[in-house]
Amino acid sequence: MSRRAAAGLVLLAIDAALLSGCASAVAERVRHRIDENSAATQVELTVGQVHEVELTASAGTGYEWTLVSADPVVAVSKPRTEALDVGRLGGPVAWRFELTGVKPGPGRVNFALVRPWETGTTPAQTALISVRVDPQ
Repeated sequence: MSRRAAAGLVLLAIDAALLSGCASAVAERVRHRIDENSAATQVELTVGQVHEVELTASAGTGYEWTLVSADPVVAVSKPRTEALDVGRLGGPVAWRFELTGVKPGPGRVNFALVRPWETGTTPAQTALISVRVDPQ
């Protein structure tokens, strides 16, 4: 066997070992849709696991889902939005937030459906998520 072929096999073995170690470290992604019937929801995560929360609102109303508060056991991403019915004006829009378990313990995440320019008003809707983060 040539040196080049032997070096290639060694690199292949190292890549396989690294990839198998990474596969166990890749966090499972879970999606959870919350609607008006889901006033309070329980989410269980492990440290490093990502859970996607989807909240919906009607397009064209000016309302946006915003993060009100999150306990330090979980990190919350900025939202991504996606039209759920592209052909329909004023149709539903999904606001997707990723919750990532940061450290073990209980916590809560609170979202509100608001018009950002209207200050001091009651949110049109709220979503409270109870979170429990377990060690890996």
